[in-house]
Amino acid sequence: MRKNIILLDREGALLSHILQYTDFHIVVLVCEFHAKTKPLIESYKERITHCLDYQNLLQIQHSTHIDYTLIEAMKPIQIDVETMLHRVMLNNPLAKDIYYQYLSFFAQIFTQYHLYFVLNAEAILATPHHLIPFGLAKAYNIPAYTFEGILNDVAILHYNTRTCIKFDPYQKPASSIKQRRFYAYETHIEPQEKTLKAKLTSLLYKLGGSILVEFIVCLKQRSFKRKFMGIEYNYFSKLYSFIQHKRMHRFYKTHACKPSLKEKFIYFNLHLEPEAAIIGRAILEAQLTLIKMTARALPEGYKLYVKEHPHQLQFNDNLTDYFLHNITFFKNIAFYKHIMQVPNTSLLSLEISAKELISHSQAIATFDGTVTLEAIAFNKPVILFNAPVSPYQFLSHTYHIYAYKDLQNAISHITQNPPKILNEDEEFARIEPYMSNTQHKDFYSNLLSSITKHIQSLKGEKYV
Repeated sequence: MRKNIILLDREGALLSHILQYTDFHIVVLVCEFHAKTKPLIESYKERITHCLDYQNLLQIQHSTHIDYTLIEAMKPIQIDVETMLHRVMLNNPLAKDIYYQYLSFFAQIFTQYHLYFVLNAEAILATPHHLIPFGLAKAYNIPAYTFEGILNDVAILHYNTRTCIKFDPYQKPASSIKQRRFYAYETHIEPQEKTLKAKLTSLLYKLGGSILVEFIVCLKQRSFKRKFMGIEYNYFSKLYSFIQHKRMHRFYKTHACKPSLKEKFIYFNLHLEPEAAIIGRAILEAQLTLIKMTARALPEGYKLYVKEHPHQLQFNDNLTDYFLHNITFFKNIAFYKHIMQVPNTSLLSLEISAKELISHSQAIATFDGTVTLEAIAFNKPVILFNAPVSPYQFLSHTYHIYAYKDLQNAISHITQNPPKILNEDEEFARIEPYMSNTQHKDFYSNLLSSITKHIQSLKGEKYV
C-alpha cells in the first residue's frame, strides 16, 4: 500500500532524501522554489501531487470543503494563523479569507487521501500552509512531527501529543548542543560573491540597513509597490513601521534601568516577537500576562527583572527585516509602559549582559529559550512556560508551568531551598537521546526510522 505524506521543507534537504531513498508519495509539498528544490520537483513529478510555494500565500483559492463543524473545531489554529498573518498585512478580511482557503484545501486532502504522517523540517511557523495541516492531523489522528531546537541541533516533536520523542539510537548522530549553547544569533549574512554589485550592496547595508537597500531597489524599479509572501505592500508603509520601531528603541533605551545585582530577583528573559517560538507553539503566548503572573507570585523582598531580547530592537538587517512589517502590532511602547507599571518589576537596560543577570539571579523565567541551557553553568533553576514542546523539559533544573498554582509552587520551592548543584555532563546526557544534528550524513535516515518506530509504537506494532 502506498504511503502518502505531507512534507513541509523550505530548504529541500529532507525532500531530497525522501525522494532518493524512500518510496513515500508526497501528497502535498510545501517548499520554497529555488535551485535545490526546483530540479527535485521536476525530476520526481510522479511522486508529488500538490506543490505549494511557501512564499505565495495567495496561491490557494479553494472553498469546496468549507465546513462549519470543522471551522469550530479548528478555531485555536485559526487564531494563531491570523496572528501570524499580521506579520505580513494589516488586512483582517484578507487574513481570514486566506485561512479559510487553506483550511478548505487541506480538508480535501485529509478526506481524499489515507495519510501516513505529516512532517515539517523546521519549527512550525504558524503560516496557513504550516499550521493548518498540523491542526488537521491532530483532529484526524494522523501522526504529525516537527523540529524543535536551535540551529542544527534539533529534537522531534510529536505534535499530536505535544511531546518530544527519542531518536532511534541506531546510528543516531550526536548533537553539538552543549558546545553551542552560548550561540550568536545572526541578523546579517555577507554575500559570498565579491562582485562590484555585491560590494556596493554590502556598503549600503552598513550605511542604512535593509530599509535603505529596499529604497534603492524601489528607485531602480521606479515603483514603491513591493510584495512579501505574495501580499502587496507599499514601501512607505514599511518605512513608517521602521520609524515606529526606532521610536520604540529610543523609548526602551531612555526608560530601561541598570539594576542592583545585590537584590534578590528572578530574571525574565523576553522572547523575540513576532516569532515562531511563540506563535503557534505556546498555549499562553502573552508575555505581558506571564510577567504579571510571575511578579504576583514573588515573595516579599524579591523583584522581577525583565530584559528585552537584544535583537528585538535590531530589525534592519537582511535576515530580520521581514519583522518590520507591522512590528508595533506585536510589540510597542505601550507594551514596555505596562511592564514598568507592574509592581516589583524593572525593565532592564540592554547594556547589562544576560550572563551577568543569570549568575546573580535566583532563577530564570522563559518560554523555553536557550537561556535554559546557559543557566546550567551557573546552577540556576529555570521556570519554563512552554515546557511540553521543548527538549529542555528533561533537564533537572527546570520547573514546568501549566497554571498559576504551578508558578506559585515553583517560586516557593526556589526561594525556600538552596540551588541544586548541577553536573553539566549529566544534564546534557538527559537531553541527548532527544537531540540530533541535521548536518550529519545519517541524520535524515535516522529521523525517518525514528518516526517509523514511533508510528508503529502508536499502533501497538513491533518495530523491525
